[in-house]
Amino acid sequence: MQKLLVRLFIKNYQDTSNEKVRAKYGILSGIVGIITNLILCGIKIFAGVLSASLSIVADGINNLSDAASSVVTLIGFKLSSAPADEEHPFGHERIEYISGMIVAIIIILVGCLLLKQSIEKIITPTDIEATLVTYIILCVSILAKLWQSIFYKKMSNDIDSVALKATSQDSLNDVIATLAVLAGVIIMVTTSLKIDGYLGLLVSAFIIKSGISLVLETAKPLIGETPTAEEIKQVSDKITSYDGVLGIHDLVIHQYGPNKKFITVHVEVDASIDIMISHDMVDNIERDFKKELGIDLVIHM
Repeated sequence: MQKLLVRLFIKNYQDTSNEKVRAKYGILSGIVGIITNLILCGIKIFAGVLSASLSIVADGINNLSDAASSVVTLIGFKLSSAPADEEHPFGHERIEYISGMIVAIIIILVGCLLLKQSIEKIITPTDIEATLVTYIILCVSILAKLWQSIFYKKMSNDIDSVALKATSQDSLNDVIATLAVLAGVIIMVTTSLKIDGYLGLLVSAFIIKSGISLVLETAKPLIGETPTAEEIKQVSDKITSYDGVLGIHDLVIHQYGPNKKFITVHVEVDASIDIMISHDMVDNIERDFKKELGIDLVIHM
């Protein structure tokens, strides 16, 4: 399904290093999230009101926050695809990380609101009336959220997106939360235990935990991360593969977005070789990095 949607709505979908193509992946993910989460929100709140269950209503409101998050994701990808300008010479791709941070904050706020309502429900518990429709809606929701998680995960893998990876995890958390709600409804209907408020408490805890995890996940690239050993090896191996390069040191990698990478490095050359020959070699390495990897490389010889 994910591949079909990508091929239908994204031209040149295989060119994921292209900023415009990458933005289309994010926009498509946002649209899919808005539509599916609004539908889930509507049917869950309907089921919650029908059965007088706060935990189901809470789960539905969580889907509403997911829809809002999808709007932020859509806008974030759209803005991040804007070209570099005088005020932002390294482009706008970090807006993707900022949008992920906003999503995380929204999720935490919603979780706190539901936490308050759940505590009130524990203090003043009420009976619930679950029907066959209630069970069907919850089961459909679980399957839909599982599909969402897989969809976002595949989209994230295609464009190496921290924001979509976090969204995929959020959807998986929703699957766990809704499973808890379903189990609770069954328990409350078959026994005299009034655990609706406690289940709402559990759902809100999942939501808050998810939001905190998203904050930590999106903060890393904003603050600046150490490049992976694999990334360092890839860059080092490519530079040292050129004839005339004796070694490298002081390798520094700057990330200004998923596709905005700047590298500075000192390259050691033979002092007995004409400096113009070595300089020409260095220029060729810089051009190759830009052409083949899309990386702006600056070499100190």
